[in-house]
Amino acid sequence: MTAKLLDLVTKMSETGVEDERETVFAALDTVARSAGNPDAPLDDLLRVVGDAMCAVLGVRRYSIYLRRDDGLFQGRVGWVAPAPPVEVREIVTGRPRDRFAREIVRTRTPVFTPDASSDPRLTSRPESRQFGARALVGIPLVVDATVIGIIYADDEGRDRGLTRARLETAEVFAAVVAAGVQQLMLVQRLHLDRLRAERQRDLLLALNRMGTALTAAVTQDAGADELLEICERFVQRPLNFYDPGLQLIAGSPSAAHLPSLSPRHLAEASVADELRALRDGAKCVDVLVDGRRRRFCAVSVGQEVVGYLEVGDVSQALAIGDEALTQLAAALALVVKRESAGESLADRASEHFISDVLYGRADRAALHGAAPAAGVDPGLPHLVLRIEYQEATGTLSRSSESARRRRTLGSALNGAWGGSARCVGDFGVTSSDLLLVELASPSDRLTPEFCATTREALESFAADYDMRVAVLSDAIANLGAMKDATDACRETASLVRRYGREFRLVCTKDFGLLRLLSKWDGMQAAQQFGDELFARLAGPSAGEAGLDATLFDTIEAFVTTGASVSAAARTLGVHENTVRYRLDRIERLSGLRLDDAATLTEVMLALQVRRLLGQSEGPTDGGRLEVSPRPADGFSR
Repeated sequence: MTAKLLDLVTKMSETGVEDERETVFAALDTVARSAGNPDAPLDDLLRVVGDAMCAVLGVRRYSIYLRRDDGLFQGRVGWVAPAPPVEVREIVTGRPRDRFAREIVRTRTPVFTPDASSDPRLTSRPESRQFGARALVGIPLVVDATVIGIIYADDEGRDRGLTRARLETAEVFAAVVAAGVQQLMLVQRLHLDRLRAERQRDLLLALNRMGTALTAAVTQDAGADELLEICERFVQRPLNFYDPGLQLIAGSPSAAHLPSLSPRHLAEASVADELRALRDGAKCVDVLVDGRRRRFCAVSVGQEVVGYLEVGDVSQALAIGDEALTQLAAALALVVKRESAGESLADRASEHFISDVLYGRADRAALHGAAPAAGVDPGLPHLVLRIEYQEATGTLSRSSESARRRRTLGSALNGAWGGSARCVGDFGVTSSDLLLVELASPSDRLTPEFCATTREALESFAADYDMRVAVLSDAIANLGAMKDATDACRETASLVRRYGREFRLVCTKDFGLLRLLSKWDGMQAAQQFGDELFARLAGPSAGEAGLDATLFDTIEAFVTTGASVSAAARTLGVHENTVRYRLDRIERLSGLRLDDAATLTEVMLALQVRRLLGQSEGPTDGGRLEVSPRPADGFSR
């Protein structure tokens, strides 16, 4: 190195570069001080070298390229005085067709061309034309017979000739600084390797601590929320956990600021396509949601995907890496498996109890004794909700699809009822679901408002689940008598599903007489009775018009409120005298005695036929509805 420095000083004296001595020596001092300092910016050092090289050559522009592991040279810094820096970081030199650079590497000596625009060795380098280079020299940085970098220098389009003496001085200067540049590169690489090793060690320690914390939490029956909170401390990102249907189950503390996936998000094609890859077997995918990139990982038990883990905002690398997500996903899978096993046992016990209640397989004392353990209050009234679907699926009632459907419906109904009632159990049979509903107060009864709320809640699912009919029983205070409510729902559904294909919700109390008559003589006899009575109700006396919709509504309100004029008036929203006037007109038109209990029973039956047939008013137009063949007991199963 001392010999090279003496040679440099000699060359500088011979070529008359004495004026640049200060710049060159300052560069050498910078190289000497930076070579062993891993914190010294390499690009700053290269700029000092480039400035000094321009001083030695007497030009104004340079660019420096350093050797890559593949033998090519990547641009690092460039400058033209006094303009801004030249951007060369995207430029690679030394490719097979770049004969100019290949000659520099092969000869390990400076290569000069007086006209870069026409030199055939540079035709594969469009940047030479882009920068308008004319007289161009390439000077190698050589260490131990290896070219570690190339310095290109020119005078920005000027045809400035370079003397042999200046080129020799530049070659010596490059040889002196090359060792320092390589040493700094090696020191920085070793420093980065050490930092990488320390980072990997810290990562492994953090993963070990997180794994230990997750294992302890799982063994202590921690839930998904606790696991997400543990992992968030290491991942430093908000976390969400979804079920297989992408419904949010749990979130880490900071996930409160991370909006969960909504139906709007799932409807976006880009989101849906990425998430579909998880269902097709991918372990993790990145999805752009509301302008932020989130990572979703499948949580699996065996081959079954039981949920999805979401990491918020992964635009930057995770502090602890994807290995943490793998550990968390495994822990969540254990929690899901454990909870599924517990829920399975609890579900079976609940199903047995609900089955005993609905089908009367235990006496009243046994049912009331077992009720609290099943989450049922025996002191409150209960009713049955039966929902029938279009086609039999042929699957068992305990299938995951059927159970998930009942849970979804139960949750939606509980929300719609707003605390006035709740679904306390369910049971599945072929093509039907049975829900046991508990009312909130011992004095509660089935009301029109409750029926309307239930209908609205179910109608939002009717198309998706192919619902055919839903039936609500009367409220019953005795759990031991719920079998009667179950039977009434089944018989009513059997009657209703014969007529019409659109979804309907009805109440058993509205079809009591019909169910009774259909057991005795079949539905055909009930239709005949209803038609005959309708004929009496609709037949006008001489010179008077027949009954209109208002009078039909009046007689229906009168009969269904227990023959109470005041109650009928409240139902219709009219004055009591208006009701009395209309009832008197009905008696004159039809000849019926509405103060006679037998007549009221007949009218009730006719009205039930009217409801079953879905008529809004008036008789059956004298027509006869076709009736499907019926079993011996008069109604379908």
